[in-house]
Parts: sequence; structure tokens; C-alpha cells
Amino acid sequence: GFHRWSRTANFDDYNLPLPPVIPLVLPKPRTLTIQRQKAPRNDFGFSLRRAMVLERSDSNNSGVNMRAVVFAEPGTIVQHNNETGLLPGDKLLEVNGIRVEEKTREEIIDLIKRSKDSVTVKVQPVAELSELSRRSGCDGREIILDDANIRSGTLRRSGSQRFNKTTTAKSEEQVTSEKQWL
Repeated sequence: GFHRWSRTANFDDYNLPLPPVIPLVLPKPRTLTIQRQKAPRNDFGFSLRRAMVLERSDSNNSGVNMRAVVFAEPGTIVQHNNETGLLPGDKLLEVNGIRVEEKTREEIIDLIKRSKDSVTVKVQPVAELSELSRRSGCDGREIILDDANIRSGTLRRSGSQRFNKTTTAKSEEQVTSEKQWL
């Protein structure tokens, strides 16, 4: 046990179980069609970033697997408008219907260069940044943000979706039971 004058505490006598870890459910992948910008830029307004990520798995002996991932992220945001609809941390899954998870960054750039006036990408946020693309309502339900919330350059306009429009006033029984808890 813990002695008042000792420098360290010994908790061997206590059973302190950790709460269960609940894995994060990623939002559904988003498919975006991005238009080529006008001259002089002539690009699609986003950049590709390659990074090494650690994936935890029970399949290999160490439990950790390093893998290269390509992110498609918005370029310059002009006047608070995100014309691409991309968010920081969007992992690139497809370009024009072609899966790119096993392709190099250069191969992906070649696919994008072959696009004429528009490119279609499928992206999914990484777990660490998935809160940028989801909201929860006052009643605990998840709110799916539409493309307009993202392209407007801010997610604050999604706040009005948090309130369930079909809610009714509380009954006398509900009010009484809530007062008992206070």
C-alpha cells in the first residue's frame, strides 16, 4: 500500500481495470468532382502529401505496420472559400475511379494530369482528423455534413443542423423526473 512518507506509491494491492477502448468509426468516404482552375494557375487547387503512418494490427509479430499514405489537401483558400471540398487529413483513395492506395505519388500525379477540365477523387479522413468532417446533434445522433458546409470555408454553419426539428415539449412526467435528479 501507500505509506505517507514513502517516495513512491505501490498499487499492487488494488485492481484498477482500464475502461474498454472503443475503436473510432470513420466517416464514409466522400467523392468530390474538382474543376480545373482558370489560367494562369491551370491546376486543381489541391496538393498531394505523402506520409508514413503506423497501423496497428494483430497480423504481424510486432503489432505495428508502417505504410505510405497519400493525402489530398486543399491548396490556397481564397476569401474563406474551399473550392475543392477537401479537408486537411483527407486520405486519397481513388482518382477518376482508379484505386490509388498502392500507387506512388508520381503515378497519382500522372493520373491527375491526364484529367481535362475536372478530376473526381474519393477521399476519407484519417481517424485523428475525422472530427473536422462530422458533428453530433444535441440528442447524440450523428450529423452528416453536406458539401456546402465544407466548401464554404467554415464548418460553423452546420450548427443549425444540431437541433432535431421534430422535438416536442417535455411532458410533466419528464420535467418532474429531471427535477428529482437535481
